[in-house]
Order: sequence, then C-alpha cells, then structure tokens
Amino acid sequence: MLLVIAGAGASYDSVPSRADLSSSVEDARLPLADGLFSAAPRYQALQARFPEVLPVVPKLADRPEGTTVEDVLAGFVEDIPHYAKRASQLAAVRFYIQSLISECEDKWYRERPVATNMMRLVDMIERARGSRLHAAFVTFNYDRLIENALERFGQKFHTIDDYIQNGAYTLFKLHGSVDWVRSFGVTRPGAIGGDVVSIANGICEHISDLPAPGPIERFYATPPSLYKDALALPAIAIPTREKTVFECPDAHLAVLKSQLPHVRTIITVGWRGAERHFLELLGEHARERINVICVSKGSAEAAAVCENLTPYLRGAHFEPYGPGFSTFIREEKAQRLLNITW
Repeated sequence: MLLVIAGAGASYDSVPSRADLSSSVEDARLPLADGLFSAAPRYQALQARFPEVLPVVPKLADRPEGTTVEDVLAGFVEDIPHYAKRASQLAAVRFYIQSLISECEDKWYRERPVATNMMRLVDMIERARGSRLHAAFVTFNYDRLIENALERFGQKFHTIDDYIQNGAYTLFKLHGSVDWVRSFGVTRPGAIGGDVVSIANGICEHISDLPAPGPIERFYATPPSLYKDALALPAIAIPTREKTVFECPDAHLAVLKSQLPHVRTIITVGWRGAERHFLELLGEHARERINVICVSKGSAEAAAVCENLTPYLRGAHFEPYGPGFSTFIREEKAQRLLNITW
C-alpha cells in the first residue's frame, strides 16, 4: 500500500505554473505556518474581521529569531488556565485561519480550473495502481487541494464518511479542514446575534460560557459560525509546536490505524516530520523495511525530514529529494516508487 503524507509545503508549491513566485495571484498563495499572520493587505483585512485576534498578531508576526508561529501559539495555549482571555483569542484564531485559507484557496485554484501538482501525482498513482486496492493520503493542511485532485478521478466528498469509505483512496485530514465544523448544539443566546461574522465574534467573546462542541461534521461556510441553526466552531487544530491531539473524527483514526500496517511505500511532500503524535502512531503501526522518499524545498530540509522519521520507521530505506514538489512532479520521480511493490 502507498501512503502520501502532505504538509504545508505541498500546498505552498501546489501549482507548477506559479512555482517562480511571480504569479498575478501571488498574494493568494496558500501560506506556510510562519506566514499565517502576514501584514499583507489580504491578511490584515481578515484579521480586522475578528477583533479578538488583533492583540496577539504583533507577537505572532514579529517573533524573535529562531521562533516560529507554532512556538508562539503553543505559549498562548499554555496561558489559558491562568488567563481566560486567551481562550477567546484562540477561538478567533480558528475563525481567522479558516477564513484566510478559504479565501486563499478560492483565488489560488478554485475559482477557475488550474493544473496542480497533486492532480499529476494522483494521475501517476492511478496509472500505476492497477489491481492494487487503494492508496492513502495523510495531510496536516486545512485546504482542499487533495480533495480537488481526487475528485478528478471519481472520488466524492459529500459526507464526513466519504473520506474513508468511498472509492479507491482514503484521505485523513489529521488537523481538520476548512469545511469541517463542530456544533455547540445551542441556538444563539441574546448576547450573540447579527450576521455570521458578528456571530463568530460573539462565539469568541463567550467561548468560556458555551458547552463543549460536538463531533465533527462536514459543512462549508466562511466563517462557519452556524451549523443547522446552532452555534459552531471551525474544526481546525491550532498550529502549535508540539501538537498532542488530532482534529479529525475517531472513525478516521481507527481506519488509519488499520491501514498503516499495510503500507510499503511512503512519499512525504512539504512536510517537516515534526508532528510527534502522528510519528508515534506511525511508529506503532507501520511495518519494517519500507521505502520512504522525502520531498522538500532544499536538500538540508529533505535530509532533516528523513532524520526525523528514522527513529519511528525501523529498517526503512530513506531517500531525500530537495528540489521541491514541482520539480519532483516534472521529473516524474514518483514513477520509480510507484512501479515497485506498494
């Protein structure tokens, strides 16, 4: 079985015709984690829609050297027990990130059809798949680039179960998706009203007074503050340095655990290999002596991914690939891996 693991770099370098960073829609390029709180006009306009975000933006945007956005957000999460305002601010971060990724992906590839690297990768997989049962994708991204590619080959994503039950591919979005929500199961109290943006801001302001949100459902709106007339929150994980929980349905995790022992080939794309909770899952369930190719933008970065995975994949054969996703696709480097047993 083949497993493709996609990180933020796979989305950033997703359209081969725009790999040179000179596109007319460059301001809509899907961002890396450290670019989520940019001072670009598009980003500032969305930050202004969610005022609870504004007090934390300066620290997220102007960080000490060597500090990442994930480091800063991890510190904010740790603040919550002794500073209640952080819960409101981090709820606003969820709404902001959901709105930002939604707007960027609309401009980047959804408003009109555009060829993506993920489409080409799926095409190569489909050609090589033959009688093999299926391949699996794991992503930590919130966007829908993988869904967009798989839909070209007949995969459907109408319900939350379609990610794991429908067709030749399974897709595991371990940190959530722009079109996933969790409902609080309560209608709007008098303190929360207005349009969907006002409702989102009301949810952030009163987050500590609301019940725990329910299971993940598939639903698209921006911002997704209402689901079936009940208050709702985007089902996306706060991007922190040491993520300890998944933001995906339990049924998805169960299927992932059942499939990992069958994986013989792994392709990682634009992923740093830093999600320890997933690495531990991979190490617990994956077989020995599998083939792994790590695709990154830079030889040192690709080698670092291999190094991060080595303790968890015993006896694996690692191959770093540093020229990036677009070059990997153009040179059809995946074809050799797809022609061996997977």
